[in-house]
Amino acid sequence: VHDCVVNCAVDPDRTLLYYQMDIMDSRITTDSLRHGTRAQQSGRSARQLMNKHITTRWSKIKRDVEERLAPSLAGRVSLFMTGYRVHHNEAGRWAIRVDGEELFGVGDCETWQIDPWIDAGECAPEENLRAAKAVGRHDRNCLLHSLRDYLSLPISSALTSPDLLIRLLAILDRRTGKRTLRERASEAGLHPLETKCIQLRWQAEKVHPPAGTAKTD
Repeated sequence: VHDCVVNCAVDPDRTLLYYQMDIMDSRITTDSLRHGTRAQQSGRSARQLMNKHITTRWSKIKRDVEERLAPSLAGRVSLFMTGYRVHHNEAGRWAIRVDGEELFGVGDCETWQIDPWIDAGECAPEENLRAAKAVGRHDRNCLLHSLRDYLSLPISSALTSPDLLIRLLAILDRRTGKRTLRERASEAGLHPLETKCIQLRWQAEKVHPPAGTAKTD
């Protein structure tokens, strides 16, 4: 393994050994991956290290994403994330907020209970990660990956991404104009959260929605 550090930990509830990998300016030998006992002894500190890693990168990604918002939503829509340090597994929660109220959010434990493999971070099977992203069931580590992907995508690709979170952000993006929103609103099979985000844009920009546009509470 080159140019990365692997944080190892054991979940005490499931005795699941996982490796949390992130690109960093260091190296790790394959021998260090074989010491399960050492990983178990340092399990909590490894999770704390990952939690710190998430936190230190969060402020910049949050700023970059919020700068992409449509001007009509500036100061109203924000990203939120927190960690619960008292939790044995350093779990946390993230959300998209509108005027301080949660539009959509997920807790790490909610995600891990539905699919324990997501807790394995970079070592989780790709199909499990895709399934979680498709319905917006990101844990915080998965969230960061999706946000980085969103920031690197052209708006046309973001609007059609299989990742629900990326599509939601694309609808709120300043690069998505009124004509594109109208076309998007007329499409069949939109997720209810996509419809909510489109309606948020209509309301913020004082635009009358197209006739026949679905409404949500």
